Amino acid sequence: MSNLTIYLRDNRLQKYSAAFIVLAAILLRAFFMHMSLTHLPVTTDEAMSVLAAKRIWGGEWLLLLPGIPYFFPFESYLLSPLVDWMPRNAVGARYLPFMLGSISVIGFLYIARRSLQKDSQWLAYVCILVPSTYVLMYQSAYIPTNYAVTMTFAWIVVLLFDICQKHARPNFLIFVVGLLGGLAFSTHILSIAYVFPAFLFLCLGGNISYIGVRTVCLSTGAVIGLLPFLSSLIIYPKAYHAVSELIPLNKILYKLWNPGLTETLPGVLGINPTLFPDFDVYLNQPHFLRTTITYVYLAILILVIANRAMLFVQRVRLRHWPSFGVHDLFVTATIIAIVLYAMNMRAQSETYRYLLIPALYFPFLLAYAYSISKFHIRVAIGMFTIFLLLFNMTTSARIIRIWGLPHFPGEIAKTPPITELIEILKRDSIDRCYATFWLAYRITYETDEAIICSAPYNERFLGWPEPYKQLVDQSQKAPYVLSTGFDTRLPIATFEQHMAKYNVSYEKRKVGAFTLYENFLHKPSTHDITVATTDYTLSGSHNASALSNLSDSNENSVWNSGISQQTGMWLQADFKDKIEIQRVTLVYPFPYPRIPDDYAAKTIRIYGNIDNSWTILADNIEHQFDRIRVKNGRPIYGGAHQTIWFNPVLVNAIKVEIIVPRAGKTWNLGTLEFGAHSVKPRQSQEKMRSDQNGPYFKPNTLLSRLVPE
Repeated sequence: MSNLTIYLRDNRLQKYSAAFIVLAAILLRAFFMHMSLTHLPVTTDEAMSVLAAKRIWGGEWLLLLPGIPYFFPFESYLLSPLVDWMPRNAVGARYLPFMLGSISVIGFLYIARRSLQKDSQWLAYVCILVPSTYVLMYQSAYIPTNYAVTMTFAWIVVLLFDICQKHARPNFLIFVVGLLGGLAFSTHILSIAYVFPAFLFLCLGGNISYIGVRTVCLSTGAVIGLLPFLSSLIIYPKAYHAVSELIPLNKILYKLWNPGLTETLPGVLGINPTLFPDFDVYLNQPHFLRTTITYVYLAILILVIANRAMLFVQRVRLRHWPSFGVHDLFVTATIIAIVLYAMNMRAQSETYRYLLIPALYFPFLLAYAYSISKFHIRVAIGMFTIFLLLFNMTTSARIIRIWGLPHFPGEIAKTPPITELIEILKRDSIDRCYATFWLAYRITYETDEAIICSAPYNERFLGWPEPYKQLVDQSQKAPYVLSTGFDTRLPIATFEQHMAKYNVSYEKRKVGAFTLYENFLHKPSTHDITVATTDYTLSGSHNASALSNLSDSNENSVWNSGISQQTGMWLQADFKDKIEIQRVTLVYPFPYPRIPDDYAAKTIRIYGNIDNSWTILADNIEHQFDRIRVKNGRPIYGGAHQTIWFNPVLVNAIKVEIIVPRAGKTWNLGTLEFGAHSVKPRQSQEKMRSDQNGPYFKPNTLLSRLVPE
């Protein structure tokens, strides 16, 4: 054993080993960056981050990333100064995350040098330079929006905390920690895992006489840093709701173990990692490796917790007041992050990003466990570290090779190239279109907004506004660009089912991996004109003072009955002149995140006043939201509405009456709309369908009618 010790302490071996590890770290990152920039197109999340930066540089102040109800777009603010100079490709979207990822390596290395004993620093260096494949991807290949900033705050806050603990007069630094911690929380609320303990330890640590001053300094900085978060809550009351929903208490412990500690944590530590974050495609390494790493990790964590708890008690007995070190912060942040994962309703087995913080702080727990252990345990931890080094190197090399395969962008990353698609859209003079969220912003980004593409509705956060949807909805010519797969939540089969259900015909053509749907026809809509709100007056059985909200063109300004729904409760429109009505549309307010089923009556009846006699036009209409609404001759998704069509009839008035009320609920409506029958078809519709020689049609495109007229 003594010969082995002498051999391991040989300076030349240490230098060669260090050089090998540094070279491996550089090469792995260089190859990952190369594969990322040359083989992985820009994803929709990256595209939106840059598009938001463009809006910011144009003078807008964004509190939330467009289309997402819980991200302060700090990364977009950092991108904005160079947004007009950068190319609209992978380089323009990834240069900042790559820079922040590389700087984070230096930052964590410096923290290891400051906080660890000399004989244990090498373990942290190894795990920081050659981290798990998942962390390596985040640093140098692909990182979801705002996580590069979160990772940056994760080491800056820790570093400043450590400096504060060793500084004689740290009040200004404590203010800075408060500022950056508040900003980190505004950027991503999962940052609370390290922000909260840092705040708590800084306020309590040191001496009881310093609590007041430290709390004031910290709170002042925190309030400033939290301004984006607090402002968004005031302006958008339901912001952050999506990431703050908790699972029932009786399920937390089960989720903590499975999948938390047995699946997700091993995955983020690099055991059988996902091939692309955070999709459920894996390297298919033996499953027992995940089980093994779980128990090893727990053993290390428990060892560190026990030691820090013992030292904490000793310090309290000695000083009669608690004090904390940087290793207490690492341990506490790790525990909080794991518990938050178990509590969060959105966290699933494949959402590895929720446990990024434990993976970033793992090198420090490992090195600290080594420093407090006896010889034989040190040998075991050292061998485990060397195993991780070799394992991470080989695993990362395998995944880098997979990233270079031709099928990787489309089949694994769900991000197929769209060069051909954009060429076709430009050739056919199409500057507006719909596509599923994983494609929509890519088109807008790569064309630098020459083509505006929007998701049909917010597929991830139903009811939350989509940034470009209103522009596309108003367009006269906006095809749907759909596909099968590619992480779409509106696949071709579902779309065609919707069109068939609502009797909408269309033409389609294939463009590479995508299908364009265009030239829609809904026969009743070709002879339908929305009645102007000035052509009728509204009355109702209840709350007449709020009836103007039904005709102010604002679907979210609400009329409500004021009392619970009742049989016979009614709303009525009296027209200035007799008019041939064929449609009544009820539009309900849709305040995110609540789907407004409770606002609607269970069953209604529609009457028409014909020569001063009320006649039933539509009877026993059960409440059911329509998936689409035909506007400008095209199917439009989104909103909460129900349209009732009937044979055109000449009336003086229309009455909507409740037959079966929803017990205990008020009757709420945002807009009441009427459609008049027009003998002359809509000109835009007829032109779109008859001008077969225009730029919208090409003789060499394959068109096939799916739903007969």
